[in-house]
Amino acid sequence: MTYKDQLKDPRWQRVQSAIRERDNYKCRLCGDTTTFLHVHHLYYTPKLKAWEYDTEALVTLCEECHDFAHDSLPKIITLMSIAVLRDGVTLIDVYEFLNSQFKNK
Repeated sequence: MTYKDQLKDPRWQRVQSAIRERDNYKCRLCGDTTTFLHVHHLYYTPKLKAWEYDTEALVTLCEECHDFAHDSLPKIITLMSIAVLRDGVTLIDVYEFLNSQFKNK
């Protein structure tokens, strides 16, 4: 079964629904609730089907952030951002902290 086929599988559809619900139907990076929400794998493991990952390996992202995570950010920054967001810190908090740290230097 190809990965594309896995994404059409009812088992993946159920997992996606559960992850979106867990994340309150909100992009975990930008907070968007109005555009299509993807469920993003933070990493891939050979031999696992899309629906076989631990829920901690999955996160809700809007289309723009999903594309950004795949195309623009190095994976390590994506993983770090998601880890910070899981702890309830927003990207605004991170921005303000970094800004305060480097403002006087």
